[in-house]
Amino acid sequence: MKKEDFFDQLKYQNLKIFSIHDAARIFGKSEKYVSNRLSTMQHIKRIKKGVYYLDDVEISEIASHVVSPSYISLISAFYLHGLTTQIPAEIQVVSPVQHRAISIAQNRIVFIRFRKDRIFGFERSDLGMIATIEKAIIDSLYLNTFIGEVEEVLKNKDGVNFERLTEYGMRMQSGAIINRLGHLLEKFGYNCEKLKVFRSQRYVNYGGKGQFKDIRWRVTYAK
Repeated sequence: MKKEDFFDQLKYQNLKIFSIHDAARIFGKSEKYVSNRLSTMQHIKRIKKGVYYLDDVEISEIASHVVSPSYISLISAFYLHGLTTQIPAEIQVVSPVQHRAISIAQNRIVFIRFRKDRIFGFERSDLGMIATIEKAIIDSLYLNTFIGEVEEVLKNKDGVNFERLTEYGMRMQSGAIINRLGHLLEKFGYNCEKLKVFRSQRYVNYGGKGQFKDIRWRVTYAK
């Protein structure tokens, strides 16, 4: 098979990111043969052993294909949803398995391991698998990171479904999330009385360490 025919087949099958198995099937040759052919093709790059991509693919789409299932979350998801102008220093990907960070085309992709039952709340887009706004908020609260960006999203209320947000918070089965979520929502004037029963009995940090306490939601925070 000619190189041009191979690229035509990738386009026909909508395979911008593909495995060595996909390539071997298209060529009708052994994986060893195909691996050698791919290494000579200028517009094909390797993500990791056995996984390749076309060099015009968006980095976000590559990031969510390294591990399956996985999705982009935290501030990277806020950025892709157009909710922050801050360009993330790295792309954060949530997955059920541990994977070392990788660098592709001067972009660093980091992987954050969650339990399998916490892998939900994401959707496919042209930019890859991305957390919904609500799941990106919940993931941030779970890891207690990017709290400033979370508050900015809540303040602007840009497309946030608050019923889904509380549903996702409870689905994570983490008292610490509920404490932070209750504190966050009440801070912006939302009634979240139904969350109280799911609170952790222990105090948790909300953002960085602080000397102030929200007794109702058992969080410590800084002003």
